[in-house]
Amino acid sequence: MASLLPQQDDFAGIRAELQAAGVTCMFPEVRYGRIGKLLHLYRVVRQFRPDFIVAHATLAALYVRLLPVHTPIAWVMHSGVNDFENGALKRAELCCRVARERSSA
Repeated sequence: MASLLPQQDDFAGIRAELQAAGVTCMFPEVRYGRIGKLLHLYRVVRQFRPDFIVAHATLAALYVRLLPVHTPIAWVMHSGVNDFENGALKRAELCCRVARERSSA
């Protein structure tokens, strides 16, 4: 499991349970900006070489889909806010769709 943000204190118990079950949790040490988040995710993907990626939430899906990898991605498009109120995110989503459609043609 990889996160875009550092671990919050209230997640420590859940992380211990996950680790006891054999789940590796990869949290960045600091709160990165946009490029740092991409680099963190890229390093995690390169290290673990997953068969597929599940991105849980809209922003996570956007970041992982920007990575230069060929790993299949499944995403859950939801968030606590309307991410597409931000015009830049809406345009990025549309560009990703167009690029994906062109690459599969």
